[in-house]
Amino acid sequence: MSAGTEHPLPPADAFFLYAESWRVPQTVVAAAVADAGMTRDGLAAHIAARLDGIPWLRRTLVRRARGWRRPAWRMAPDLDLTQHVRQAAVPPPGGLPGLAAFAAEVAGRRLPWDRPPWRMWVLPDLAPGRAGFVVAVHHAVCDGPALVELLGPLFEPPVRPPASGSAARPAGTARDRRTAMVGVARGILLLASDGIVRAGPYTRPMRPARTLATASVPLATVLAAARAGGGQPTDVVLAALAGAIAQTAPDRTALDQTAPDRTAPGRTAPARSRPLRAVVPVLARAGAAAADTGNRTAGLWVHLPVGEPDPVRRVALVAADRARRGTSTRAVGARFVMERVGGILPAPLYALAVRAAYRGRFFHAIVSVMPGPRRTPRLGPGEILAAHPVLPLADRVGLGLGGLAWGDALCLGLVGEARAVPDPAALLAAVVADIDRMAATSVHR
Repeated sequence: MSAGTEHPLPPADAFFLYAESWRVPQTVVAAAVADAGMTRDGLAAHIAARLDGIPWLRRTLVRRARGWRRPAWRMAPDLDLTQHVRQAAVPPPGGLPGLAAFAAEVAGRRLPWDRPPWRMWVLPDLAPGRAGFVVAVHHAVCDGPALVELLGPLFEPPVRPPASGSAARPAGTARDRRTAMVGVARGILLLASDGIVRAGPYTRPMRPARTLATASVPLATVLAAARAGGGQPTDVVLAALAGAIAQTAPDRTALDQTAPDRTAPGRTAPARSRPLRAVVPVLARAGAAAADTGNRTAGLWVHLPVGEPDPVRRVALVAADRARRGTSTRAVGARFVMERVGGILPAPLYALAVRAAYRGRFFHAIVSVMPGPRRTPRLGPGEILAAHPVLPLADRVGLGLGGLAWGDALCLGLVGEARAVPDPAALLAAVVADIDRMAATSVHR
């Protein structure tokens, strides 16, 4: 992309521009910890030396046809790094809680359109021998997995994307095309049949204020928990979140329902827990480069079995539900609607459709577990010891949990709307404790 030329955003990227409001900023954030200090000037110089290899840092959003057409990217001829790289003090109480508080504040802000939509902050006095970094990028630039790839050239050694299988090939014969279209149609019908959900414990009108808690769990522990329940790390995190919600939910009535007793009209059956629904991003464009479209995932709805007390059984239930939905062409249907239908609709109609669909009428939480580098990379003089993802929320969806594999640990970030999740540390501690219980069960078997 040369300076001055405009490239319309792919529908999958424009989706998150239209999902954004002042109440629900679509800002992808990461909070990182390094084992050596760096100043703002040092980080700016580090980026400037590598700018030619990271062209997306210069892309600016521009409106077209007064909003009747999708916005476009335009390459800025110059980049003033003083507007993008800044230094900040660690807010009280300092340390990792202070870093989380700062990252939560950043996650509640909208990034302006008058310059490339990204920021980085250095927090040099995080703790003795430790510095903090906070990165914020608009969701229109990339999703969480793509952010690791796009920032890769800043690290030493460069962080490269994990293998994601072979690139998707277009259907060749007429029979192949018919099969593909049948799969798309079936996926759309299945999505429609899933229907809306009742309000959950974190469903509420949104304000931009966010809360955040971070934690790290050894990958060995997560893998042991996955083996115990016959699932994957994503299933472990989903199952642990279900258990934590059951323990700490502020509104128990949002977890239980009283069903009519069909055998005796006028009576009700005992209350029973109903599953909450989480949206889980899954790769839908294998082989596509993040430079082409930074949002390569589609949302898959997975049930959180909050009524199951056995943590290992919970993992098995989540794994079965996620596998069933993952092989049911729902993701194919969701990606088709996002890319093809979104590409056909006029921009105002696409925006209305996005705002109607990406909200708490259809899911209760957002959960994403992402691969990362197996070796801890360096940024300037120090190693990045941990990097915690902070997921952007959706309208009336007040809870998000992200996990990023970093070195030999899974770095977790639990973000909430400030009134919906006033104590994220307690909820995340319950998640970690549940993962530990799962792993212990694996050891004793």
